[in-house]
Amino acid sequence: MASAPADSPPLTLPAMMWATPALLQVRHKPDSQAEKAGTLHRGDAVQVLSFLPDDKGSPTWALIAGGYAVAAASLAPLATRPPEAELTNAAAQFAYARVKNADSPEFVSADATSRRRGRQPGARLLAFVPDKPLLAKGWLRHAGGGYMMLRDLQLLTPSQFSGEHEPKLPLALVLRRTQLRSSTGTKTPHFVNRYDRLPLISAHGDSVEVPGGTLARARVRLAQATARPPRVPLHGKWLHIDLNEQTLVAHEGDKAVFATLISTGRDPHLTTKGLFRIYAKTVHTTMRGTGPKGYVAEEVPWAMHYFRGEALHGAYWHDQFGVAKSHGCLNMSPADAKWLFAWVTPPLPPGWHGRLLGAGEAAVYVEVVQGGRLLTPLAPSKQNSRSEKPAKRNSQK
Repeated sequence: MASAPADSPPLTLPAMMWATPALLQVRHKPDSQAEKAGTLHRGDAVQVLSFLPDDKGSPTWALIAGGYAVAAASLAPLATRPPEAELTNAAAQFAYARVKNADSPEFVSADATSRRRGRQPGARLLAFVPDKPLLAKGWLRHAGGGYMMLRDLQLLTPSQFSGEHEPKLPLALVLRRTQLRSSTGTKTPHFVNRYDRLPLISAHGDSVEVPGGTLARARVRLAQATARPPRVPLHGKWLHIDLNEQTLVAHEGDKAVFATLISTGRDPHLTTKGLFRIYAKTVHTTMRGTGPKGYVAEEVPWAMHYFRGEALHGAYWHDQFGVAKSHGCLNMSPADAKWLFAWVTPPLPPGWHGRLLGAGEAAVYVEVVQGGRLLTPLAPSKQNSRSEKPAKRNSQK
């Protein structure tokens, strides 16, 4: 167990303790060869129930709430946690910004005459500590340490879009404000707004019929009823991702419980098609891409990993859901990703940063298709039909 200050009171169990290393593995049993259950990051706090000593009486394993185990030497009493350790832990909240200028300076304090801590490349997406008084002075505190001037940054406002719970399929989701037309093609006095969702009556060629009139097919995305894949258990949870429509529909067995717009991979980083299982999820994580157009996106929220570098996650840097934009991942609005993260099993215990799917635990399946297997086939949107040609990916996000 990490040493506490000499004047610290004796530790009484159960007690809250914090993880001191950058990454700490949580295991199902107090054994370094036992199956991994998840992760803690520096600053994460968990409840310790007891310690297992070695043959000399020193604690080697800490048994934490839920029956899991972590290395005792990597924990310290919560009262000793420094404030900076809370900046990126599981409970942290962030403000986000894009670096506007190449090689923007980062300082050790909110003072342009202070020592420079380093420089940040242009276009990088960074996470900051929400602090309105500091912002009013023209500064932001970087969650990774240091301070940057507001003039070097473009503040980002995450999308407020959220999908439809308990949807009645098929459902039309509107991409942009559009005037309804009558069945004869004449304009009506009624408009639908971006991200509105409407019951779909029918789809014919370049138009769809909804209550009150018709809309151009290219102005909407359709969330449609789909047959459960044979490999998914009768009452299992699964996600249907339609690359043509840029939609996600969450199911419990044969019932659709949620439908929304997403953004999948854009050529040449097309999202991989197939049937996968979500094997890990992380509260927030930094994502990187290599190559000529490499990127860094800090503290991407609600990541659910299902295939190599591809994951479902919240995207705080754009508000164009329903359009392919990513480097291969499945972008969701932060609100949708947060809901899905809680819905996806296994649950994340309090204080943990990440959770791994364990042996014998129920998986959530992810089916990624380009149309097909619809219970009621409809014409795809011409605007978003994409090539079948596979592409190499070198990134997440």
